[in-house]
Amino acid sequence: MAGDAGGVTGEWQKRPDPEVPERARRRTFIAQYKLEILAAYDAAGQGEKGAILRREGLYPSHIVDWRRSRDAGALRGPGQAARLPGRSSAGRAIYRVGRYRP
Repeated sequence: MAGDAGGVTGEWQKRPDPEVPERARRRTFIAQYKLEILAAYDAAGQGEKGAILRREGLYPSHIVDWRRSRDAGALRGPGQAARLPGRSSAGRAIYRVGRYRP
């Protein structure tokens, strides 16, 4: 009885919490956005870098990862996505032989 707190007995309704999304979604960032943020962050003064991170809702680890990607050539801008190296002809042949067993 103490757990009812004025509710109807046997009736329990679950109300969704308006503050919590049903399922969390991971944010994704396009290459152009990453490059713009990196340029702004690199040009910012000592006290302004934290303000950029707070304004954009980012962590310092984002900057570190994006710099590594930029330096490796993975962030080239729109329409110039870095391609993963394909298999060589020998690698394709080995793959086909390994899969095909009569």
